[in-house]
Amino acid sequence: MQRLFRRLPFVTPGSTQQIPPPELRHRFHHLYGDIAWYGLLSGTTIAFLGVYAARLGASALQIGLLTAGPALVNLVFTLPIGRWLQSRPIGGSVFGSAVALRALYLVYAILPLTLPPAAQLQAMIWATFLFTIPGVALAVGFNALFAQAVPPEWRGVVAGRRNALLSVFYIVASLLSGYILNNTPLAIG
Repeated sequence: MQRLFRRLPFVTPGSTQQIPPPELRHRFHHLYGDIAWYGLLSGTTIAFLGVYAARLGASALQIGLLTAGPALVNLVFTLPIGRWLQSRPIGGSVFGSAVALRALYLVYAILPLTLPPAAQLQAMIWATFLFTIPGVALAVGFNALFAQAVPPEWRGVVAGRRNALLSVFYIVASLLSGYILNNTPLAIG
């Protein structure tokens, strides 16, 4: 067992915990906060779009477009956005994509207040397609940004913690949102 641990680059014999250097700690906390907020967003909005659409009377095709549409947009836009990002500074591009994506989610909050149910369904489908475009830019650019921001010896630790935070926040947000959705009439919720 000792031989196995000596081969692993992130395990120091006798060490039980890794502490990042102070200059990296602040950067890592931003990366953790970012994914925690995304878990909250995913657990509340993305997980329940299909449920809300079904409550509005959406057909199977409409629910399918809500759930599978982003994959189609990803297929179409990944390579062009990758080429577009090559000619721009990665930090500003990723930040701009993240702000645009998160700002567009306000449309979901405004839809029930402004449109009748049938129009809400069509607006949700088109909004989901459009929201995916900055999401593709964010996903493609973030990989390059992560590689620049996190030294190789810390990537596994930071990625693992980000995945754990995403899972916890997604589950908690989904459970709370499901409870609220189950106990709130459609007219209010």
